[in-house]
Formats: sequence, C-alpha cells, structure tokens
Amino acid sequence: TIAMSWVWKTTAPPRVQFCLWLCMHNSLPTGEVLGSRGLNLNTTCPLCLKETESLDHLLRSCEFAQDFWLKLNFLHMLRESFNKPIKEWLEVNCNTKIVSYCMGIPWGIVFPMGIWHLWLQRNACVFRTGILDVKVVEKCKQSVAEFFARNES
Repeated sequence: TIAMSWVWKTTAPPRVQFCLWLCMHNSLPTGEVLGSRGLNLNTTCPLCLKETESLDHLLRSCEFAQDFWLKLNFLHMLRESFNKPIKEWLEVNCNTKIVSYCMGIPWGIVFPMGIWHLWLQRNACVFRTGILDVKVVEKCKQSVAEFFARNES
C-alpha cells in the first residue's frame, strides 16, 4: 500500500528492504508467525530463551536486542519511538535524517542494517551455531560503513 511505500525508499540494500517489508506485513518467519501457520515448533526466542519469539520481541524487547541497540548507540532523541507500535517504530527510525553517533552515518541507514543483523543473528543461532555472536554489533557497524561508503554520492 501507499502507506508502506517508504520501505522501498529506505537507504538500504534490497535484501534489507525486503526484510523490512516482511516486518511491515507481519510475515517475517519468527517463531510466533510460524506457529500461527500450523508448524509444530518451539516458539521460544532463540536469543534469550525466555519469551515467545514475536517480531516485537525479537527486534526490541528481547534482552539481546536491547543490548544490541544500546551498543549500536541508539539515538536518545528517538528513545520515545520504542513506545510506538512496531510498524511505527520501524518507519520512524528508518526515515529519520538524524546523524547517528555511529561513525557519523545517518540513523536511517544504521537502523535498517541493525534490523537485518538482528535477523541474521537469530538465524545463525537457530540454524547454525546455537550460540550468540558477541561481535554482532561490530559486524553490523562494518556493514553499515561499507554500505555507506559505496552509496555516499
């Protein structure tokens, strides 16, 4: 819909835009979504092992996600956005032009890449290692810097 067309205008690689599109349509295959589709699986969050893995939990209320955003220097001026519904939170943070504390790169670039790296971490934990990568924030910052350098002009 027109209200979600901002997803395709986000300054991010196409795979990250698609991930955001899935989030906006409640279709990112979290434990909760897969369980609602009739799959018989453990819907507990693989990152904290404490709560049902919903989109909101995975991206912002999970203690792993909260620590991730703190280490990525989530902007204090956008802290109130954490109280918004998940779709508004995504839109506000993807569309802001505020420059982040992360290497002086706009938060509207850092944030979607952060969403992507949380999703990658979740998948690595579920499908590969079963453990959390302590370098996920550094990997995200590196991806952001590389993407920004390629697309700065």
